Formats: sequence, C-alpha cells, structure tokens
Amino acid sequence: MIGWYDSKFGKIPFKDVLFVEFSFEGLNNSLETAFMQYKMLLNDEILQIHLEPSTQKGRMIIASTSNPEMLLRKFGVKYSIEERKTIPYEQVIAANNQFE
Repeated sequence: MIGWYDSKFGKIPFKDVLFVEFSFEGLNNSLETAFMQYKMLLNDEILQIHLEPSTQKGRMIIASTSNPEMLLRKFGVKYSIEERKTIPYEQVIAANNQFE
C-alpha cells in the first residue's frame, strides 16, 4: 500500500524518487525511439522518461524502490548509466507546475 506524504502541493504518493541519466544504443531512428519511450511510459514504475534520438541520451524518473538496470534490460535497451541520484518528488512536481 502506498503511503501519502504531505507537501506544499498537497498529498503526494512518493517522498523521494530516483533520477537516472543514461546513454543508449540500438534504436536506429526517431520513430523507433519514440515507440520505445511510449512502451516504457506504460510501465507503472516509470514516472517520466525522455529518450533523445539525436544524442542517444535518456533521462528517467522512477520510484525509489525500482531498479533502473532491471527496467532498461526488461525493454531490451543497451544502456550505460551516467548518473543516478535520489531527489524529492516535490522537486519533480515543481518543475512540471506551470501555474506557480
């Protein structure tokens, strides 16, 4: 069961999340990259993901209890993790909030 945390944005489902930057290969064009990004967004553990086909770099925000290596392997992505850090979920909400 998910515990809810109080924040300045109201109740939020996560206190901390994992931010992962990685490089990838094996996706040949922007259409394949977009389809892979869509498939990955359907996974409940991935909160946000962006795959940039021109630079072959990716960023994802996942639940802090998730394993990024396992998630990337599950989708068959050849990857190299460059940065991994735990950030407050409030920071993610603030970055996405256009009405402040």
